[in-house]
Amino acid sequence: MKFFTIATLLAAVAVASPLEDALNVGSEWWGDHDHNDHDDHIAHICPQGLYSNPQCCGSWLLGIIGLDCHMPNEKFYDSEDLRKTCTKAKESALCCVASVSDEAILCQPPLA
Repeated sequence: MKFFTIATLLAAVAVASPLEDALNVGSEWWGDHDHNDHDDHIAHICPQGLYSNPQCCGSWLLGIIGLDCHMPNEKFYDSEDLRKTCTKAKESALCCVASVSDEAILCQPPLA
């Protein structure tokens, strides 16, 4: 019974979340953007809104739940840098709603 309640809650939140691929301003999360000739100073990493928190997660379950998640220790400038930073630690780069006790519910891969 609890499983169906949790599954319904997760489905409702996922349906209610915005799905557009908005842009994040680089200085908000990860420093300046004078790296790799970014003329526009905007990085395409995570969509704005619910999934705006870039995380490195040890596991990614069912395509929505991130386990053992944390903000990367190294600076990153775009989604490729985020992936490389997380891969060094053998973790998955994800954009999550929020991380509570190193676990993030509702995660998706970073933008291209």
